[in-house]
Amino acid sequence: MDHPGDVVGGAAQGELRPPARTSLSEVKGLLAVLRNVVFFAAIYLYFVGWCYSYYLFKEFGISLSSVETPFYNFFIYAYPVLTGHCFQSLFGILVLVLCLVFARGNGRTWAVVVLVLAFLPRLRALSEETAKTDSRSIRMGYDAKLVTFSFTNRARGNYPQQFLAANCSGRLTLITQTKDRYYVFYQPLGEGDALPIGFTYDIPKADLRLASIHIP
Repeated sequence: MDHPGDVVGGAAQGELRPPARTSLSEVKGLLAVLRNVVFFAAIYLYFVGWCYSYYLFKEFGISLSSVETPFYNFFIYAYPVLTGHCFQSLFGILVLVLCLVFARGNGRTWAVVVLVLAFLPRLRALSEETAKTDSRSIRMGYDAKLVTFSFTNRARGNYPQQFLAANCSGRLTLITQTKDRYYVFYQPLGEGDALPIGFTYDIPKADLRLASIHIP
């Protein structure tokens, strides 16, 4: 008959065993999953930002290759897409994390690749939708940066009267700028929410004395 203090199976009865420690391999596995999440999230963000900027500039007739966008700006351009579709963004991140954990535990890396490819068409569609919505807001004057130019005497005669009148009345919207030119948009007034055809102008900085940007 056993008595208190007797050793049973190599351990004294009533003795509290220390909690199991997390092994080094488990920590490495967790860090590997975290690394993969960051890696694939960066791919998604870059892709979303690129698609958004492509469709946004396309709405104004501007080629993305002509605006010399630094690669890190595409991560910033992803922000309006993610904030405009919060639920879908969070759901996508959750699915990605779960699949990475599953793939890690089962050695099925190919499943992660399939997942990444499967999400891309939906991300492209969300980016295009957000870009079209934002371009319409810009055309309607919401959150628009207005710009006014002072031209050199030589360059002033190179621009149509409609553009010069819009410039004098402060109705040119700055879309973007590069190191040597501005891209601006003029939206004629319409009735109600109707938007007549607008005009995009490519303005070389060499034609200017001064450019004044007004942020509302």
